[in-house]
Amino acid sequence: RHGPAARPGAVTEVKVVDGGWPEDRRRRLWGDAWLTHRVPLLPDAGEVARLTEGLPETARERLLTVAHDVAEALAAACRVDELEETSGPWDPEQIAEHEALDRLADELTARLAAYALGVTACLPAVRAAHGA
Repeated sequence: RHGPAARPGAVTEVKVVDGGWPEDRRRRLWGDAWLTHRVPLLPDAGEVARLTEGLPETARERLLTVAHDVAEALAAACRVDELEETSGPWDPEQIAEHEALDRLADELTARLAAYALGVTACLPAVRAAHGA
């Protein structure tokens, strides 16, 4: 794993510093989802709701929807991973769950793109609401 690095300091001192490689920075900024699914750390639903207070309802709804869509696909991808780690034969319910969740997890990249487009489209409303 990338992360903190040891650097020599004074004669008997060792400093622990943040690693300087691009992957180190991505992992610090983007969180654990970056390690498992190459998904950046995004605000959760509560944070999006708080951040979108005061926006026009259409912009607020769009941002809440795209944030929910990404979270849903990421949760599906995580559950697929859990299912795939189980040993032994799967029962029919597990097979059906895996198939449904795998289809949803496959939408993660498209949902991230929709999230980015939604944020971009709503930036004027965000700036107007926050006086920027």
